[in-house]
Amino acid sequence: MNITALTCLFVRSYYDGFIYQDDNSRKLLSDEEYDNITNSFASNISFFNPKLNKGKNENIKWIVNNILAPSIITRDIFLKEKIAKFSLLHDKFNYFVFASGYDVSSLKLASEKVKCFEIDLKNVIEDKLNRLNKASIDHHLINYIACDLKDNSFLKIIKENINYNLNVSFVSLLGFIYYLSKEEFIYFLKKLITIITINSEIVFDYPSYEESETFKYNESLALNANSQMKVKYTSDEINKIFIDNGFMAIENINNDIANEKYLKKYNENNADKIYAFKGVNYCLVRKIK
Repeated sequence: MNITALTCLFVRSYYDGFIYQDDNSRKLLSDEEYDNITNSFASNISFFNPKLNKGKNENIKWIVNNILAPSIITRDIFLKEKIAKFSLLHDKFNYFVFASGYDVSSLKLASEKVKCFEIDLKNVIEDKLNRLNKASIDHHLINYIACDLKDNSFLKIIKENINYNLNVSFVSLLGFIYYLSKEEFIYFLKKLITIITINSEIVFDYPSYEESETFKYNESLALNANSQMKVKYTSDEINKIFIDNGFMAIENINNDIANEKYLKKYNENNADKIYAFKGVNYCLVRKIK
């Protein structure tokens, strides 16, 4: 079981109906798992905020709002916005979710016109399918590909399943490149561009050098979950990598813009605020050659 992916599922379940409507995440998490995660984080409030200890409900609310939710919630809203705009331009397309974890965005997109691929490690895919089946959630239109993204096997499997009549692809690398070295990411990108066409788009986020204290807790959590974050980038560095591989940068936003665009409405109407992390940028690029 992937602890990092399970934590993302917990956060989406926690905020279902508050920030956005997610009909499926909570169904993938048992009541026992939800309670265990809540109790585990709440009982360790001293690690996150030694000055706060107001009881389980207040402790977990503070941890979710300040440590767990900012990146996950911002990613999800960013993704939803960009897919919606892409769908207006392209009636048919392939949708790839790399390091998909327990992401449920494919469930709403999958159709005869939108062919969805979720790619992750074998144990993650198997566990996700087990949860989907147990919750009686229909997923027959989604292609699940179990492989290690650090080798070439994913290319072979995707090429065997991809419908090249669908001219363009929308690709999510959200939450993925944190765990690759720069060399590993460039190698991965060069492989990825062999299966997507001109006008395809990629959404991703990346850690910058301008990190906040709260983001450092996420780095610690990732390390404890055996998912060490390996690299940071400047905006110029990340843009150059994509430009060198035939992409044009469409959007590269920092935490200030993310707060204004995606979290302002929630924060205006709630006493417990959520602010996107300083040190994480959210990007959209388009393949132009």
